[in-house]
Amino acid sequence: MMIKVNGGAFRMGSYSGFADERPVHTVSVDSFMLDSHPLTQVEWYAIMGNNPSYFSSNPFEKEDQDKRPVESVNVYDVFKYCNLRSIKEGLEPVYSLSGKTNPSLWPDVPDEQNVLWDTVICNWSANGYRLPTEAEWEFAARGGRDAEFADLESAEKESQPSKTDSEKHFFAESNIEQTAWTSSNSHGKTHQVGLKKPNSLGFYDMCGNVWEWCWDWYSCYPSETVENPHGTEKHTRSSDRLGRGGGWNSVITDCTPFYRNTGSPGDRFNFLGVRLARTCE
Repeated sequence: MMIKVNGGAFRMGSYSGFADERPVHTVSVDSFMLDSHPLTQVEWYAIMGNNPSYFSSNPFEKEDQDKRPVESVNVYDVFKYCNLRSIKEGLEPVYSLSGKTNPSLWPDVPDEQNVLWDTVICNWSANGYRLPTEAEWEFAARGGRDAEFADLESAEKESQPSKTDSEKHFFAESNIEQTAWTSSNSHGKTHQVGLKKPNSLGFYDMCGNVWEWCWDWYSCYPSETVENPHGTEKHTRSSDRLGRGGGWNSVITDCTPFYRNTGSPGDRFNFLGVRLARTCE
């Protein structure tokens, strides 16, 4: 199920986080749709006819294997999935490769970073499935316009606490054990989506369980106010895309709405999945 997130402005980043979480800056996003949970293995199989997941069997007691998040997918896999599903559901495909939007006309998905596949273009006005931008992801994770972490931001801004104090404040506010599967409670595996408490907008597993790919190429934050950022263009100083949210093997300090991780778009790991977005019509 997709949830509509009403657009608005928020303060992106962390006043006391890692260097690449700063500077905190004002970002505005338009309304968008976002999956209420990470993409599941059964949802992936319905379109792709395969299940690439490492955790494809032996679910935790009383959990549904089909509803565990799909993982071990790279960005290029997700491009193909999104367009195939869009076409199947009568939506306009978002991604084009060499001018073509039908994945049947694309070359095989590469297993490592690929120059051609890095030229994929996103049509932001199309209504099909796509990766969320990093800003959209964080906006939804924080609770949208009525950000549930607003008190944390205010406290940080007023007192400029140490990182440790900031993290203690965050985990007290968000009850991380009740909302996320992390290295402290996952027992070394992924779990059926939707078993933990959702955030204030109804999103499950935004933090923990699996990391989630975003569209953006990794770069430093700007200091100025930005509107609907899609990230920088790929450049020689960075060939990685962003992942957000933390996973089943992550320490709790990595499972926050503002922690940033990176990976080659060709990477496939058993802690890395995806949550899909759509542009509002």
